[in-house]
Amino acid sequence: MTYTHSTTFTAGSTYFYKVVAENKYGVFETLSTIQGGSTATSAGSIKAAERPSTPNAPTVSVSAAQTHIDIDFSGVIVSNNGESITEYEIYINTNAGTEVTDNTYCDGSQFTEASSSKVCSIPFSALTSAPYSFDSTSDTIYAKVQIKNSRGWSDTSVASNTATMRLVPGAPAISLTATFNTATVTWTAPADNGGSVITSYNIQWDAGVSGGPWIDLVGNTQATPAQSPYLPGTLSYTRTTGIVAGTTYTFRIRAENIYGQGSFSTSSVVAESKPD
Repeated sequence: MTYTHSTTFTAGSTYFYKVVAENKYGVFETLSTIQGGSTATSAGSIKAAERPSTPNAPTVSVSAAQTHIDIDFSGVIVSNNGESITEYEIYINTNAGTEVTDNTYCDGSQFTEASSSKVCSIPFSALTSAPYSFDSTSDTIYAKVQIKNSRGWSDTSVASNTATMRLVPGAPAISLTATFNTATVTWTAPADNGGSVITSYNIQWDAGVSGGPWIDLVGNTQATPAQSPYLPGTLSYTRTTGIVAGTTYTFRIRAENIYGQGSFSTSSVVAESKPD
């Protein structure tokens, strides 16, 4: 037998009910009821609850080290509606206009309402790859959140504020000049520094061997062993050894910032004939 009590309940409040049986001989109070999930006699209780209210938007920011974005969802709960939050789901936009979850860097199932910190971080290097594929410093990243209790999932929050994408630098503009025994590389800084200052320029050449391997001259901080950063005040480099008159030499240069090394710009020059 069942009975439905239709009234206005307050989420989180506990309501007690007592069930008795009566016949013509009187009232008999031995029916079992449910109390907190276990069997009891005479009286029972139930906690009023429903799925959580729509949460506030999370907050997105660039880390102090400028290497990743932080998504903070510590203050998103409006009301758990009587049951503690047991799980979060974080949605992040992509360059294609979709919204995805990220169980590698931002797995909301690892957090509960009781978690002391509710922040996840996604490196900018990951945001350049699928499924995000951001490729411009004009790209912006936002997040949304859902929360779950024992009664189900909330609706999804509105979008957070946005953070601007950070990338490796663009390519410098390169030019070459040569005498019979020197070659000088000059360049201008990339038009787009990727959102961070240039920390080094890496210059390579083919040593006059067409199709040969590229050889680092200066500034490859990612090499093994690493070279020292190269940041000349006049944005130039002169090669004074290994130049043979009449030989074609190809040089290339790329810029680096805290997010990595950008693409190369390449140019060739022919060393002048040796004067008589």
